[in-house]
Amino acid sequence: MKLLREDMNIREELRESWFIIAVLVLCILKYLIASSLPVFARDAGGPDQFKLLVDAENIFNGEYMNHNIYDMFALFKRAISFPIFLACCHWLGISYMSGYTLLYIFSCLLALFALMQVSRNKAMLIISFAIILFSPFSYDNIVQMIYNLSFTAPLAIAAISCLFIIYNKRNKSNWEILGWSLLASINLMAIWLNREDSMWIIPLIGCFILVVGVCELKNKNRKRVVIRLIIFSLPIITVILSDIALSYVNYKKFGIYTTNDYTATNFEKAYNSILRVEQDYFPEKCSITKGTLEKIYVASPAMNELKPYMDEFYEQGSYDRDKAADDGEIEDGWMNIALRDAASRCGYYRDAITANEYWGKVTEEMEIAFENGLLQSRNMVFFGSTLHHPWRSGDGYAAKWLKAACELLLGDIKHTLGSPKLEYNCGGGYKG
Repeated sequence: MKLLREDMNIREELRESWFIIAVLVLCILKYLIASSLPVFARDAGGPDQFKLLVDAENIFNGEYMNHNIYDMFALFKRAISFPIFLACCHWLGISYMSGYTLLYIFSCLLALFALMQVSRNKAMLIISFAIILFSPFSYDNIVQMIYNLSFTAPLAIAAISCLFIIYNKRNKSNWEILGWSLLASINLMAIWLNREDSMWIIPLIGCFILVVGVCELKNKNRKRVVIRLIIFSLPIITVILSDIALSYVNYKKFGIYTTNDYTATNFEKAYNSILRVEQDYFPEKCSITKGTLEKIYVASPAMNELKPYMDEFYEQGSYDRDKAADDGEIEDGWMNIALRDAASRCGYYRDAITANEYWGKVTEEMEIAFENGLLQSRNMVFFGSTLHHPWRSGDGYAAKWLKAACELLLGDIKHTLGSPKLEYNCGGGYKG
């Protein structure tokens, strides 16, 4: 009888703890599957992945602040949190994939806890947790490529989960809400400092503060309202302070107060002016054609200085790559680099101040040309920038986006379930 009672007690305990056991098993399975995936380095130089790896090495060696060499790539990206993450993985003695997988699992656990605030159905919670945990994106080749684009996903899951938890715990103690707000702030700050296209977190934070703020204003205790609004505003305060801090670091290093010169200096203004020029023809994935540049050379003496080098790039096919590489044009993703490369060969990237002044001159000359009618401004549905190129009416962008999204999802699933082995060739680079 005693053994029977003990057996019944064990079964009862298992019935009560099956949820925790299932979560642990899924987490372990996820780690075993993902942490041993192969990785590869795509770039042997340049502003993209290679720069992230170099920054990680400089951070680990304590040389980031002392690395004051300026070139066309020095401030190309607002990407500091991912190199810090890589340096931390190295300091902890774990691989990149192990570190990334642990971070992703932690984010999914936060998402699970957020869902538990609104549902007690353990079966549905486990299914939802498994869907997020084993998302095809977490095995995508972008993750295996050691690239900061993949770093946004776990940070976003964690940040949104924390904001959701704060909303559901808005009537709890200040200290409890403060803890979740700080965790959300850390993740949102990391997103902001991970990529220069992270502006989407600003409306996200704004909507969050508006919703919880309206709920809190119903309380008649003014002191509590003020304290809560400060706590709710910590994410945006943290993002602003981190932006100021990085700008100050760059000012001390390079003499220009900005997080990057891709989206926050005169280069962005000049690039936007170039995008405004009316095109005579519309190659695929190309918003700035060679013909467009020829018109700009005539209107802007500063831009005309780049012509010999840009002509050389076109003749040699230096930036003629990707999906539309057979039309002889430089695609949107490469044009900004090509222009900076040409300006660098003209000597304008010897320091940040000189480069910024040069692109300011280009902007001024082009705006005068628009005013005088030397250049015609195009009429676009959505105007472009360095991060988003113009949309033309009648081009079916919605259908193209939906098709691309479906192809991406199916490709991720095929890569995950089929063959996560990587094959990549970049001028004799890595294959494996």
